[in-house]
Amino acid sequence: MTEPSQIKLNLFYTICKEHQWFLIYEFQLTGTDIFRLTDKEILKGLIGTRILGNSLYHSEMDDKDTEVAVKNLSRPYKIEKIEISDFKFLKSKTEFEKWLAKFRNEDWQDDREDAQVLIDKGENQLWSRTNLKNGVWFLSKKQFEEDSDKLDELHWIYLHFETFIEIDREYEIIRTFDFGYD
Repeated sequence: MTEPSQIKLNLFYTICKEHQWFLIYEFQLTGTDIFRLTDKEILKGLIGTRILGNSLYHSEMDDKDTEVAVKNLSRPYKIEKIEISDFKFLKSKTEFEKWLAKFRNEDWQDDREDAQVLIDKGENQLWSRTNLKNGVWFLSKKQFEEDSDKLDELHWIYLHFETFIEIDREYEIIRTFDFGYD
């Protein structure tokens, strides 16, 4: 797909509320015609790159304030085993809002109030960056069985882990955002 040197993290924003967090990243890709490919071709090419890898830490975050200790966070997937068929596609802002309304009512144990604050802040930040005009690709820890070989051994520490990838053709950026609860 593209070399890591051609991937630049332009923006990152982190929100933390107790044991929950929301991270949003915007990546610019240079020296490539990636946006001429289909979404599925792009997504397939992103798997395993620093855009859609296990690590949520990027060197561009050094010496910058973050609410979340991203050096200690990683996605709970065995990325090399993830396939395009593992992603769900939410085709519009409306579909994402339906998903978000359901997510607000998930099992938050004793942290429901904190979760609602985090989701509100995350949603506000997201809508300040995008309208999801072209939809968003979605990968969730809970769509896999507990013993799936696609989950990393650390998956059990996360009650929720939701990863979204937006291919923003208008601004030619790849946007990722993750909700996590440990």
